[in-house]
Amino acid sequence: MRQVLMVPSAVDLDQEDAQALLEDPALLEGLGFDCEPFGEGTVLVREVPADLDPSDAAATLEELAADLRGGRDPEERRDALLKTMACRASVKGGQENDVRELQVLVERVQSGEVRSCPHGRPVVVEMGRGELEKLFKRS
Repeated sequence: MRQVLMVPSAVDLDQEDAQALLEDPALLEGLGFDCEPFGEGTVLVREVPADLDPSDAAATLEELAADLRGGRDPEERRDALLKTMACRASVKGGQENDVRELQVLVERVQSGEVRSCPHGRPVVVEMGRGELEKLFKRS
């Protein structure tokens, strides 16, 4: 799903990054972006994925360009792009969130359905009683 921006956003990139992004428009469209060239190193963004805050579009496109220039095979590249998109759309510390959304996330973590962030970092750690006592200086 995409969201059309009321006012297209011009994203300034270095020429290599802009070229990497615009090289495969079908890939960008598949990720939910509608972009077009807008001068040297500038990309005009008309649509972004529905679950991406439009203010994160520039940083997301920069990360996507870096992933595209990484020289990976197409399947690895697509996987990296999807992880970047998932990370950008994820819940972040200090961000205001909908209570219902957070409840669903907690339920998914507690059920074991979610064990890591999109990049593989754990969201749950197991500690024994001894480790907890040590943390609270009770051993």
